[in-house]
Amino acid sequence: MVWVGSLFGSGIDIIDEKNGTFKTVSKENGLSSTNINILFTDSRNRIWISFVRNSILDVIDQDAGTIKHLDSAQ
Repeated sequence: MVWVGSLFGSGIDIIDEKNGTFKTVSKENGLSSTNINILFTDSRNRIWISFVRNSILDVIDQDAGTIKHLDSAQ
């Protein structure tokens, strides 16, 4: 799978090359913002997302199908 984050776009686009599918994860799906700065995959297959101009990190757990929000301002 290819994960593409956009700086001023719709959020994260996920392209599954094997199945030929495409989907978007956006604020409507639970992201904190659509202004993606960095995407990182950890050893547990979670996607960490940092955003432009805020102190929130989102974590997508692909196995559980969840998005958690971590805010350093709290």
